[in-house]
Amino acid sequence: MAAVTPDEFVIETGRRIRELRTRRGLSQAELARRSKLSIVSLNRIECARQEPSLRSLVMIAEVLEVQPFELFPSESTGDPRDAVLDAFLRLLPPTDPDTQLRLRRALLALVTTG
Repeated sequence: MAAVTPDEFVIETGRRIRELRTRRGLSQAELARRSKLSIVSLNRIECARQEPSLRSLVMIAEVLEVQPFELFPSESTGDPRDAVLDAFLRLLPPTDPDTQLRLRRALLALVTTG
């Protein structure tokens, strides 16, 4: 998977939220109300002018009836969990391959727990 910059990650996450919202026939106002966000915040998240908090992502995912990791960008043929794992690993200081593998496994366990 190609590296995604933090800015690209925020942009693609906003696009994914908008895509899922419209696919479910929800307006921004309805998704905002049901996820307990202001419409301004939701609009800013969808337009990549605001980074969503983890709490916001969980609440949005719940309303959209998806797992939170499904809001993250992924390659069309890849597992969406790979995108979130790669994004988190890029935020950490560089480590050796064995440590990266252990971190990936631990993060995958967290992402799939539910």
